[in-house]
Amino acid sequence: MTSRMNRRDFLRAATYAGTSLLVLGDSRSASSYQANEKLNIAIVGVGKRGTYHARTILSGSHNLVAVCDANRNRPTFRVPSEVSRYQDFRKMLDEMHRRIDAVLVATTDHNHAVVSAAAMKRGKHVFCEKPAAHDVAEARALRHIARQKKVATQMGNQGMASDS
Repeated sequence: MTSRMNRRDFLRAATYAGTSLLVLGDSRSASSYQANEKLNIAIVGVGKRGTYHARTILSGSHNLVAVCDANRNRPTFRVPSEVSRYQDFRKMLDEMHRRIDAVLVATTDHNHAVVSAAAMKRGKHVFCEKPAAHDVAEARALRHIARQKKVATQMGNQGMASDS
């Protein structure tokens, strides 16, 4: 009897794996966390993908500590009261600096590099939806910041495969 994994199960597993790599990808980060300690994650951009990631984090093994979305009128999912809400990611990073371990970037494409760079400069690990950058220069700048701050980064991809 074979069990087939559907797309939703695959994406859920990939999100858990990607979030785990935020800490485990860098040996310095992995040694600083206890085995049972949960990551405190902030999400910037809670549209379709951001909402999906937030729900996954809330149902999983990590803590969602803050969400940020520039669109105040966006009908978002129900965020638990202990999760802080922001409209400006810079304010969120400044105020929540000590509580955030990693930032998940799911904003519009042209903001990915800006938000990712701001988070990495503050020493936060980053999981960014694709594309991570608009051009090669932005990608190189992000690589430089990640190496300089010694943070783990990953670009997410909601790719699909077919049998045909």
